[in-house]
This record gives sequence, C-alpha cells and structure tokens, in this order.
Amino acid sequence: MLDIKNLTPSIERLPKLQALRILVLTGAEDLTCSEGGFPQLRALHLLLFRARFIVKEGGMPLLTHLQFNKPENFIAPGRLKQLITNNAS
Repeated sequence: MLDIKNLTPSIERLPKLQALRILVLTGAEDLTCSEGGFPQLRALHLLLFRARFIVKEGGMPLLTHLQFNKPENFIAPGRLKQLITNNAS
C-alpha cells in the first residue's frame, strides 16, 4: 500500500507527466497539488471516496480534461473549477 500523502509531492514534479488517474479507496487524507505542481498535466481522472484533492493557485497550468466521481472533493482555483462545467456538458 502506498502512502498517498507522500506520493503527491513526488509525482507532481515529474516534468513530462501528461495524464494521471488517481484512485483512493480508503483513508481521508487530503491530496494537495502545490503551486507549479504537475506542470505538463493535461488530463486528470480522480476517483476519491473520502479524501479531497486540493489544487493551489498556479498548479496544473495546462490541465484541459478533468473527470471525477465527487465534485465536492475537488477544491481548486476558478480556472480549474471552470473545467468542471466544460467537461460536464
């Protein structure tokens, strides 16, 4: 079992990561994307059951596709919240 809290800081710095799928079945620890995190990420698919995914301002600057099971668990700046509306239609 991976310690998900320590995984996010490691993978958010991968310079060529363009797509990511995260599945968190247990635990309630939040995942955080820091400012400048995931610089090349374009697609994110989240399946979170208790944890929240929090994106700081300046994180995921190239994200264009977002899919998730619980919108209330995705906390992000306005530009990323706009993706929720755009991808839902």
